[in-house]
Amino acid sequence: MTDTTGATTTGAEAAAGAVQTPTPGSTEGGAKTPAAGVEGKGGKAQAPAGAGADAGAGGEGAAAPWYDGLPDDLKGQGHVTRHATVEDAVRALIGAEKRLGVPADQLIRKPTKDEEFADVYRALGAPEKPEDYGLGLPDNATDDDKALAQRFAQTMFDKGPFPPQMVKAAVEFINGETLSADAALKAEAEARQAEGVALLKAELGQAYDPDMKAVGKLLTDLGGEELAAELNASEAGDNPRLMLALHKVVERLGESGGVHGQGTGSGAQGGITPGQAKAARLNLENDPVKGAALRDNSHPMHQSVMDERRKLLEAEQG
Repeated sequence: MTDTTGATTTGAEAAAGAVQTPTPGSTEGGAKTPAAGVEGKGGKAQAPAGAGADAGAGGEGAAAPWYDGLPDDLKGQGHVTRHATVEDAVRALIGAEKRLGVPADQLIRKPTKDEEFADVYRALGAPEKPEDYGLGLPDNATDDDKALAQRFAQTMFDKGPFPPQMVKAAVEFINGETLSADAALKAEAEARQAEGVALLKAELGQAYDPDMKAVGKLLTDLGGEELAAELNASEAGDNPRLMLALHKVVERLGESGGVHGQGTGSGAQGGITPGQAKAARLNLENDPVKGAALRDNSHPMHQSVMDERRKLLEAEQG
């Protein structure tokens, strides 16, 4: 190889000269040191001075995960740790509620066993004790009504415990059915009574009012107010056939001398003498029952006693 001076060199000498050419970072004597920021061959850039110390020793400078401050039972859950950031977790929660339609605390699992229904009812507001149903009773409620309400509340609690809305619906249904049944019974009783009155009026005509008063007086005299009240409270009090039978009893008593049985007779039917008729009339006038009815125009037996006295007077006069 010819240089500028005309000297000729061999290829080995040229190569030796290339090796001996100083490079950055070398020292005299040919010892080479890598240049700062250069990783050997390839020239890969390194981290600034001091950065390698912070990242060493097992990565002690790495940031803690966002869920590290949660309780142990939460931060160990897979559906927590799979979210890289708090934002990811919040977005997942919002998406889940939108998909379900309600917040998680408003979800109720469908029971698969009978004993699991109680938990569902409690989630729907079932009370802690039967008294908390608060079944309202009217001011005029009897002790029997109160006892029935307590038994009903206890049953609803033991069988459920059912939510208050279900118990309220049951109470309203029972009350409605009871009111309807009472109204139907009342209407039936009124219809039966009207039918009986119509039949009695057809049989007795204008004598209906006084004769029925006489029947009532007879019942009171023989059985007291209790008997009359029991008949009025039962269907028997509306039975027209019974009232007609009692009416005939009143007529017979009037013909035979009344309740006390003086045997006064009735004049012509008895075939008595004028003297006997006079004695019977005096007995009638002094009788504690018929005498009072004779002198009291408003007495239910007044008309029948007047008729009996008239017959006696006719017999007394021949």
